[in-house]
Parts: sequence; structure tokens; C-alpha cells
Amino acid sequence: MSFAELAAELNKIPPFTRITMLSALLITAPIMLKLVRPFHYSFDWSLITGKLQIHRLYTSIFIPWRLDDPIKWLFDLFLLYRYLLQIETKSYDKRLPDMVWQFFWSMATVMLLCYPLHFPFFWTPFIGFVVYFSSRLSPNETTSIYGLITISIKWFPYIIAAFDMVMSPMIGCGTIAGMVVAQALFMLEYDAPSEANPTEEPRLKQRSILRAPNWLVRLLVAPEANRPAPSKRVYGQASAPAGRGFGDDGRGTNVASSSSGYNWGQGRRLGET
Repeated sequence: MSFAELAAELNKIPPFTRITMLSALLITAPIMLKLVRPFHYSFDWSLITGKLQIHRLYTSIFIPWRLDDPIKWLFDLFLLYRYLLQIETKSYDKRLPDMVWQFFWSMATVMLLCYPLHFPFFWTPFIGFVVYFSSRLSPNETTSIYGLITISIKWFPYIIAAFDMVMSPMIGCGTIAGMVVAQALFMLEYDAPSEANPTEEPRLKQRSILRAPNWLVRLLVAPEANRPAPSKRVYGQASAPAGRGFGDDGRGTNVASSSSGYNWGQGRRLGET
């Protein structure tokens, strides 16, 4: 496979999931191969504030606790890709600015919760956050544990937390912290299904304090001027700006673009009878 073909395949993955997975691979793989020491990427508040090593706020998210267990890391990568892709394509379709903004503040909150425990890495809290958030957004789906047992997705995050707690109480506390933050984000951003219809999908709230600011929307959403010109103009048709949808307060929700119009007839040229 050529580089151009590989780039084309990568571009098929939604942007947030693509950047997250590439970050996990490019940051952790050299550490697994013992080319780089994990100390250079770990969370160290004294170095972040004293020497302005801001990159540690980002790189510490992608380093697993157990660097001697590549099988567990690969399994976590699979979980991250599967459920992050599901979140982005199903619940944040055409809402990239909101997803970036909300995940940024969510991970900042996770770091704040884990700070008393002196966490150097936040990989397991991040996995717990993503899996739990996905389970709340898609409560009617099922998942398989190692291909042996099929369970409802809503129970899967608790099983992960239990395994992490058995492995290490400290790691388990980090996973639970990620789940708590995911629950808070869900409550702020979505309306849970009613008791009368528990199988109903969660609904996006019309207003939320966690919607992306306008400057981030302008930065991440392609300007209207860059959209390719339509090959055929159809009068009476309306289309939403790139990356947005109708009825979403200009930010883009899961509402698909629609078109409507009135049939004005075949029409005649001037002078024809």
C-alpha cells in the first residue's frame, strides 16, 4: 500500500477519532519499544508550571499504566477506537467543535479529580470515560466480552472498572473518575429516556453550557466559501452550512440537512404563449 493510499484510508476515519488514535500510537509505541522514557510524557505539575512543559497535559492521557503488557494495551486501543468512533459518528455527527470542547473540559475535570492520587498517566480514566459515555448514548446496544459472553452495553463500563480495581485499586479509582465525569457530561448535554419509554434514545438538549464557543466553531468548521460549488442549482432548496444542521442554533446537531420547496410548474420563457 502506497503512502497516498494509506492517507486516503486514514481520511475516511472521522477527525476526532483519527487524531486520538494516531496520538495513542505515536506517543505510546516508542515507549513500548523502549525508544523513549515515559517520564518525558507523564503528568508532572511542577514541570508543567515551572518549565512550561504544556505537552504533558496531552501526552499523559495516552500512556497506559502497565507498559509491560502490550496485549492489554492493544485491547484498550480496540475499545477506544470502537466506542470513540461510535460517539463521533452517531452523537456528534457534524458537531466536531462541540466534541473537542466537551472532551477538553471533561479530561481537565478528570485530571482534577485524580490530582490528589498523584496520577502520572490518564489512559485508564480516558478509556472509562469513553466507554461509559458511549454506553449512555447507545443504551440499547449489546457488546461481547472476548467473544464469549454477550451483555447489554450499559453494564460493560462497570465490568471494566471491576477488572481495573482488581488489578490495582488506584487504577480502578481512575476508571471510576472517568465514568463520573462522563455521567456529568451526559446529564448536561442530553435528556435521558423517560421512564414510560426506557428504550428511547437520549435526546440532545436545545441549550447547554458546554456548547463550543463561536471562535472554535469558526476554527474547526470549513468556511462556506470553501465548499465546492453545486453542479446544478435547484430553486426552493435549502442546505445547511458545512458541518452544521438545521434547528441546532448554528452549531450542528444530529439533525440531517433537509430540503423543501414548492412545485412552481414547468415555466415558460418570456414572449412564449
